[in-house]
Amino acid sequence: MEKKPNVGIAMFILNEKNEVLLGLRKGKVGNNTWGLPGGKLEKNEDFKDCIIREVKEETNIDIKDLTFVGITNDIMTDINQHYITIYFKTKEYDGEITVMESDKC
Repeated sequence: MEKKPNVGIAMFILNEKNEVLLGLRKGKVGNNTWGLPGGKLEKNEDFKDCIIREVKEETNIDIKDLTFVGITNDIMTDINQHYITIYFKTKEYDGEITVMESDKC
């Protein structure tokens, strides 16, 4: 039986200088590479609700004024993974950026 692709959500969070927030990843997918905050879409979850939840879980900030950016189809045969990833961006957020999942980033 073939496994279906996972659905990922990622967020470009920009500061006043248009610098993008990135984290150094730990784990099976993208280990030791820089990545955007984000995660997997849960069953019956809205895209925007998912990215708001994931960003809060990973960075402890509350994002707002989200804009859809695009979608990628990421087939990673070397690690037998396939993701459809949905991207958003924002310059609007509240809180101090904090690494909340030090085992993953």
